[in-house]
Amino acid sequence: MQVSDADARRAVREKVLGGLQERTPAVQALMDSPLAKPMLAWSGERTWDVWARPQLDLKTRCLVNVAMLAAMGVERELRFHIRGALRNGNTPEEIAEVILQMANYAGMPLATEAMLALIEVAENYKKETAETG
Repeated sequence: MQVSDADARRAVREKVLGGLQERTPAVQALMDSPLAKPMLAWSGERTWDVWARPQLDLKTRCLVNVAMLAAMGVERELRFHIRGALRNGNTPEEIAEVILQMANYAGMPLATEAMLALIEVAENYKKETAETG
């Protein structure tokens, strides 16, 4: 079900990721590869349409993604979404609570990795926002 147009998808993507994903070498390599273009087009249309739905606010959607990605152990993507959660009004303490909740179901090794990612991303985000004002 299409609920947003391309501009709305781009706007939501920017609110969540803030261009960070395009500044990383691995994601830039993916974006530049002709092999990945069909996957990126498919994902870009479907993923951000869901993000743009009004039934959940971005703050909540960010926490949901943090929990899922932490439980899956997808650390690179988790880091993007921890930053997105911070950008959209979640505190490091709220994100830590989500990771603690996730630990009950996915286990401590994954929760430990997620917590370490949170500590690093939160510190970097704090510095980034202090520098930009």
